[in-house]
Amino acid sequence: MEYKIYCKNAKSLINTIFSCFKKKDKDGNRVKIDSQGVEIFTWDYTTTKKDVEVLIHITQQWEEVGNIHLDASKENDCIIVSFHYWTKWFENNEKGNEEAYYLGRFTELILVHFYPQIDSVEIV
Repeated sequence: MEYKIYCKNAKSLINTIFSCFKKKDKDGNRVKIDSQGVEIFTWDYTTTKKDVEVLIHITQQWEEVGNIHLDASKENDCIIVSFHYWTKWFENNEKGNEEAYYLGRFTELILVHFYPQIDSVEIV
């Protein structure tokens, strides 16, 4: 599945997305708030063993399944979105339609919290 988010500046939008998960409140506690001040409840970020930042859907059903990787295109006009299973997930499961569900939840995240910065989304 090919998933692209078209925007004016892909690197900047990727930075904006991850920065929402790294904010601190006045007491120094980490909070997940978008640029409009709306809290992000069911997503977070982590760093892989290869030191790559990825997004994870932190509901009980999806947290252990996989992650979303964001990469700017060479032209910097779109974000290439890719879903990756966590290796340990395959110990007790077979590949199914999790990618479609995960990308659907991700689409909800970006359209709710980052819509003003997105020109269009393409899933092929």
